[in-house]
Amino acid sequence: MKNSILKIALSMLFVSIILNACKKPEEKLPVVTTNDITEISSYTATCGGNVTDEGDDKVITRGVCWSISENPTILDYAVPGGSELGAFVCNLVGLTENTTYYVRAYATNSIGTSYGEQKSFVTKDANAFTIETNNVTNIKNTSAKSGGVISNENNETILSCGVCWNTLENPTISNSFTVENLQTGSFESYLTGLQPNTTYYLRAYITGVEITTYGEQLSFTTTNASLPSISTLGITDVTNTSATCSAEVTDQGGGTVTTSGVCWSTSENPTITDNYTRDGSNSGVFYTEMTDLSESTTYYVRAYAVNETGTSYGEQIEFFFYGNGTLLLKDFEDQDIYSGGWTTKQVIGDFNWEISYWDNFAQISNYNGTNNNSEVWYISPLIETGISSYLSFKSAYYYSGAPMEVKYSTNYDGGSNPNNSTWTDFNPTLSSGSWVWTDSGSLALPANTSIYIAFVYKGTDTDGSTWEIDDILIGTN
Repeated sequence: MKNSILKIALSMLFVSIILNACKKPEEKLPVVTTNDITEISSYTATCGGNVTDEGDDKVITRGVCWSISENPTILDYAVPGGSELGAFVCNLVGLTENTTYYVRAYATNSIGTSYGEQKSFVTKDANAFTIETNNVTNIKNTSAKSGGVISNENNETILSCGVCWNTLENPTISNSFTVENLQTGSFESYLTGLQPNTTYYLRAYITGVEITTYGEQLSFTTTNASLPSISTLGITDVTNTSATCSAEVTDQGGGTVTTSGVCWSTSENPTITDNYTRDGSNSGVFYTEMTDLSESTTYYVRAYAVNETGTSYGEQIEFFFYGNGTLLLKDFEDQDIYSGGWTTKQVIGDFNWEISYWDNFAQISNYNGTNNNSEVWYISPLIETGISSYLSFKSAYYYSGAPMEVKYSTNYDGGSNPNNSTWTDFNPTLSSGSWVWTDSGSLALPANTSIYIAFVYKGTDTDGSTWEIDDILIGTN
């Protein structure tokens, strides 16, 4: 009996050993951990994980899954993040604002899917960013400037911002709009392509992942369309083949001056289809150089300015280009005392400067049988001096009387009584008398300014000389 029991026990032990020896070992899933959630906004977040062990087979896929319920699986929302060992990052999108979500990293091999520890987070309020509309400035006939100020305390993702406008109220980005790239703070936007004299409505906007938010509405009216205003001032700095013209843009005409300069021709009323420069400024005084001029040639010059409306021109200046640095030459060969813009002013008496009957020069006297009280000015056109300009002339006289005076002024208006302005005396070499022609010498002019030059004759009822002048030259060194 005892032997039978022992045999049964040994048989059972043998069977157990055989069964255990044949049992298949348990297969291993991957090992993955879940990272903390970062960059949380109203509609997005960032999470990831780290596959530290692939288990008994290679990882097929890995990623992050989430749900509004605990212990999410890949049957809920999931986003893949690769298929190998190591760390990974995934972006969670399409979330709902102000909502609690549960997240787990996952990793899958041929055996199955394993999950990391669960994390949770709450998305932010969708109204976490705001925008203010800036005042509208720099209003022209076809353009204006505005912008906005963004408040983004929660660092929401901003796809774009700018301003939108329309001729109807409450404009949106389905109307005209600008696009700027800014996450927080202030920005500027330039509105273009507007119509003159038109009322527009404008709002700043900001576009996030899900929605577009608008600032308060403002309105403005563009200016009337008009041409700019420009003045042609004068000619300076003459060389052998070039001269400098000055001009001034006095009004941009409700728009923006984009190009300015001077144009010139040997025919009157030159335009930008003739010779022209384009290096002027959009406001104020500018200087520009005319090149390739021909000696002993009369040129006509006009400044010009271009804005959105068109091209306008300043007054025409006629000048004779002598070359060799000569800015102005009055030699009276044309028998005209007034040509070239010269004028006379009879302050006292009826006598006046005139062309001599004997030759081509200017002369004056106060004698018509008796001497007479007299004061007569012979005044140049407005002259724009260069860096180093000078005056020279020839003079002759006879009979006793006061010497001729030679002066210049920077504040004479070109038409009124010259005694009402400030004049500075030159100290020229004048004729010693007896009709002896004498060179004045080179008289320095003030640099880079606008001046008038005057020859002043004075006589009394007791005496008076006869004075003659010729070859008045203003040149540049």
